[in-house]
Amino acid sequence: MATIASQKGATQNARAPPRHSGHRNQSSTKKNGCFAEHTHTHGKEFYVLDGEFCDEYGDYPVSAYLRNPPGTLHSPVISSGYTIFVKLGQLQSGDHKPVVVNTGLADFSELPERRGVRATPLHRYRKEYDDLEYSATFHTISVHNTGGIEVVVLEGQFA
Repeated sequence: MATIASQKGATQNARAPPRHSGHRNQSSTKKNGCFAEHTHTHGKEFYVLDGEFCDEYGDYPVSAYLRNPPGTLHSPVISSGYTIFVKLGQLQSGDHKPVVVNTGLADFSELPERRGVRATPLHRYRKEYDDLEYSATFHTISVHNTGGIEVVVLEGQFA
């Protein structure tokens, strides 16, 4: 079981599904408190939307992206509160590389094949490419996709 903070500050338990049987995505808010030490059996990735996420490995500000591989053990501590977007149980088998990217300090490059889009890589594994992208307002984006795509909109809209 993975423990996820709810918007009311309580916690709920959710079983992480196998990678190809569905998704578990959630935006979670937690204020003042802590979680008991726990293991993410099937991995966890998240993006800090607001506040600061802290555990025994570090303090992660707004715009930090973290990817904890299967079996990761940690004990989050919350002092000022935070909101995170969480994805559980979606890491590929064999993907054991922990990732921490402070996207607020990252270099974003213009993508020549997609004018008006700037991107920074977050993680690469086999055929999986995780990037954070920014596009111009009211910009049409063309994406070459041959094997599936997941789009998470953090600000604005995608239609």
